[in-house]
Amino acid sequence: MLYFLNRPLILEHVIVKAFDDYFKALRTQEYYRNWSIHVTNEHPFSLMIPDFTYNASIFPCVVVSTESDEKPSELMNLVESSFFILEKTDIPLLEEEGYVLCDELKKDLENKFAKKEKLCGVSRVIRRRERISIEIWSENIQLKNELYEMCRLFLAGGIKDALAEYRKKNNVVIFDNTIQGDRSGNFNYDFGVKLAGSRLSFNADYFIEQSIIDTKIDGNKNIIWEVIDNVKGSK
Repeated sequence: MLYFLNRPLILEHVIVKAFDDYFKALRTQEYYRNWSIHVTNEHPFSLMIPDFTYNASIFPCVVVSTESDEKPSELMNLVESSFFILEKTDIPLLEEEGYVLCDELKKDLENKFAKKEKLCGVSRVIRRRERISIEIWSENIQLKNELYEMCRLFLAGGIKDALAEYRKKNNVVIFDNTIQGDRSGNFNYDFGVKLAGSRLSFNADYFIEQSIIDTKIDGNKNIIWEVIDNVKGSK
């Protein structure tokens, strides 16, 4: 039987939380008493398009989205399959390392160790590069410009510490030299008001992982290609 252990990452969700925590740490709610800054993955225009009615409650906003997702070109030839051994003592650590496990899966794996000391399989690492976009929208141009500067400063410095957990789990790296910005000159009039926009974008590299356990494999075997061929042949 095959068991799949996934270590995923939805990077834009993680970045939304990082920005939300950042604005709370800046006490923006106290500084901008007339505004509440919304950080989201859902573009505000998509919420207003059905009837083209302006909704002031969702502005100002900072919108995080993924422009593109690809494998880094310099890693195209990197071998991404490796031998994987799971011992019973490893199960409690899997979630700490970023794997997604339900209680039923953990119970199934623990039951397999009644007959085996080790479970074997293949681990596949998928390396990704995303182009992340940060949009800022507000009726107030001065506020929009100030939020742009706050976001630019965070990308240049603090976000690396904010993503420390995912740097450990998924090796998330944001490259400062890829940050590009467009602060001024972007306006939208579709909803009966003038909305001013700014935009930042940058590259972020990380990996996700899928480990495939094949319970048919003898836990004492140490030949990696035999394991890989067995798992591939089961698909």
